[in-house]
Amino acid sequence: TILYKGPWLKNIRGIGALTFYKLPISAIVNITEGNHIPKEFMLYPNFPNPFNPETKIQFDVPTAGRVKLEIFDILGKSSELPVDETLRPGRYNIVWSAEEYSSGIYFYRLSAGNFVQTRKMIVVK
Repeated sequence: TILYKGPWLKNIRGIGALTFYKLPISAIVNITEGNHIPKEFMLYPNFPNPFNPETKIQFDVPTAGRVKLEIFDILGKSSELPVDETLRPGRYNIVWSAEEYSSGIYFYRLSAGNFVQTRKMIVVK
């Protein structure tokens, strides 16, 4: 299951009719493969990388708890917080859209309890 974040309806005619633009969802959905419960936290490399305009970020959660996924620029300024909630054990996927961001290097960090891992991604427009 892949979920999208960003605008999803767009009125392009201006006459009260909405046109389907994209179906993003700001929340994420647990996608457990069979009875697979991860043994440890893991933040996988995003794919594709470099990318334009969207990339998939996947991570594993072995125990229920508060999880944050933060995206920030090369200067350390926080750009987005796509995940900040209590999650159950499982493997998660989100799709991050960089449509509103300029080309450059960005980082994404997964934090949960004592676990913190950061990875680099590149937006090319």
